[in-house]
Amino acid sequence: MLRVQGLAQTITYTNGNPVNTTVSYGGQWTYSVSWVAINFPQLYTVGFFKNSSAYILYNNYPANGSFQYTISGVSSADDGYYYVGYDMASGNYGVMGGWAGNSPTVYLHVSPAVLTQPTNTTCLVGTATSLGIAAGPSTATFQWIDSATGTVIANTASFTATAGMNGERVYCKISNSYGSVSSSSAVLTVGSAPAITTQPVAATTLAVGGSATLNVVATGTATLAYQWYRNGVAMTGANLNYVAFNPAALTDAGTYQCAISNSYGITNTTVSTVKVGIPPAITSQSGSLIVTQGQSASFSVTATGTPLNYYWQKNGVTIAGATNASYTITTTTLASAATYTCLVSNFVGTATSTGAVLTVYYAPIITVQPTNQTISFGSDFTVSVTANGNPALAYQWRTNGTAIPGATVTDYTITRVQTGNAVAYDVVITNMIGSVTSSVANVQVIIPLQGFAGKTASNGLSLQLIGAPNYPYILQSATNLTPPVNWQPVLTNPADGNGNWQFTDTNLNGVQKFYRAVGQ
Repeated sequence: MLRVQGLAQTITYTNGNPVNTTVSYGGQWTYSVSWVAINFPQLYTVGFFKNSSAYILYNNYPANGSFQYTISGVSSADDGYYYVGYDMASGNYGVMGGWAGNSPTVYLHVSPAVLTQPTNTTCLVGTATSLGIAAGPSTATFQWIDSATGTVIANTASFTATAGMNGERVYCKISNSYGSVSSSSAVLTVGSAPAITTQPVAATTLAVGGSATLNVVATGTATLAYQWYRNGVAMTGANLNYVAFNPAALTDAGTYQCAISNSYGITNTTVSTVKVGIPPAITSQSGSLIVTQGQSASFSVTATGTPLNYYWQKNGVTIAGATNASYTITTTTLASAATYTCLVSNFVGTATSTGAVLTVYYAPIITVQPTNQTISFGSDFTVSVTANGNPALAYQWRTNGTAIPGATVTDYTITRVQTGNAVAYDVVITNMIGSVTSSVANVQVIIPLQGFAGKTASNGLSLQLIGAPNYPYILQSATNLTPPVNWQPVLTNPADGNGNWQFTDTNLNGVQKFYRAVGQ
């Protein structure tokens, strides 16, 4: 009770709501209060409060009156306590400013309710679902329950579907401190979209007429549907988990992809590339060649197939840069002689030409010359030469420039050498390309002495020699044997028919002499 200017002032409230009021989630609630004011001609401000905060303020309200406020679609946010208060502003009836009195407090509580019942739902494994239910308040607990077993399968308003939930009929129980409610039941169907476990091979190479298959392996809820695409266009009738090429045609070349679908989604394979070509086949080719050193030599092949690559080989070794249908050696050398083949290839195969032999003709070349020799009288000797050339070489040995009959091989042998064999030897080597003459090999024949002796005679020193019959010998003398020895010729005489030779040196004059005899 307040007093203004000696008058007792009172306000008596009449509240139409229970102190504790429970309203279902989504429902409607109306706060209602009236009052009787004594000695208040007018209330300066009337306020409607929620949880001690001014909700709505009204100015210059009648002293005696009533107040109503309706909340539609009650939610968790509306849970709280409500009251009405009035204010007497300064200057009105001498009362200080501030809230002067409040109506009794009404507590509003929100109980669970289902606004939209769950419906039969189909969803993917691993995705969230609420089966379409709309219920609350948010402060409530939610339990999804299997109707057949009573097993709680989830404890949230929405939950992640698992494969084990497929086919279950479930309902939701929503509870809080002010009550609980259960929804109607609905069937949950859970499936999986197609998942590829084995992709088709990334690339396939085929010869025309060959065969191959692109396969895909996928999992997912039945039934899986397959649709193959070539170059992005759906293939008519290609509705299996594979596409076969048997026999393959050039028109089969392209990119391939398969779309796999079911009620839960669609998945595409990676792109596979199929190449189809005609294998190489050699229809004509060059034969073997014979050229003279320095001339050019060309080889070529003709082949079918697409596309084609050419690789020429020499004795089985690939020739760098020789990648055309023909190969030319501009200037042949001895090293050019070989067997040449061409390997023709494309992405579906290879073909190799028959070897073409290149023969290079060249004039004789002497690699080892005949050499000078010193031969003992009566022994054997051979002069020889080593030479190369193509075609085959012919040999003709000569003495002092005159051809030796029958001496037409790489060496020439004489048995039981005589003094007449001490001459100059050479050989002329020829073939159809040219000829060459060897260097001269000089042969010296040494006549060994069988005996050489001397004895004093009345008129000097008698010297006797036994050697080769009719061979000329040179008698030489020196006064000492201190190197270098100065041998001086005394005379030259042939031995007789028996090999005997005799001479008496009458020119001694008391001088010491040394003698030797040598073949001429």
